[in-house]
Amino acid sequence: MIVSKSKKFIFLKTRKCGGSSIQNTLQVLCKPGDLVSTGEHTRQSVLPNCGSSLDEFATLDNVVKALDIDLNEYFKFGFARNPFSMTLSRYLYQIKMKRVQEIPSKENFNKWAKNSYFVLEGQFKYTGDGTRHMLFNKEGKQIVDFIGKLENVDTDFEYIKEKLNLPKNLKATKDNVSNPNKINYKDWMNEETKLLVEKHFAFELERLNYEY
Repeated sequence: MIVSKSKKFIFLKTRKCGGSSIQNTLQVLCKPGDLVSTGEHTRQSVLPNCGSSLDEFATLDNVVKALDIDLNEYFKFGFARNPFSMTLSRYLYQIKMKRVQEIPSKENFNKWAKNSYFVLEGQFKYTGDGTRHMLFNKEGKQIVDFIGKLENVDTDFEYIKEKLNLPKNLKATKDNVSNPNKINYKDWMNEETKLLVEKHFAFELERLNYEY
């Protein structure tokens, strides 16, 4: 998450949507007085004496409560991702981080989705990955000025650069990749997992025009 008072933008980092790449690309432009929250802590060297509890995936409500700023002065944006692709990415990331101890395979992926991901309890359940709670309010209204899509990251990042008057040669990095072998979710996802994605990410699929 970034709140840049110098560039007047707020970047809300959504899970498994290329957020680390966007954050790492933009944070090099930040100046004293700007806030960059990483996975471990708020960078106090960027915003001295902030005293903020804002974390890496802070919501816009969190920002408003923690900082004395006028949201109307800021360009607010975040990124989304096809929920089918995101589900596979989450599985591969759990293995990468050694939170799931198994050899990645089609069979294991579908078992994990049914028994570990699409459940109401557990540390890494699906509810933290959807963009609804980050980029929309409880009534389903979009609360950011722009929602980019990971599938169009280069084009969408060009739009962000234009809006914020950022250097033209600035390119989004490719960091924290969970699926380096570029496995297609259609090759691994069975019908049961497909239906689970459609059920639990129905809002994102409809509002952001994603399809299987």
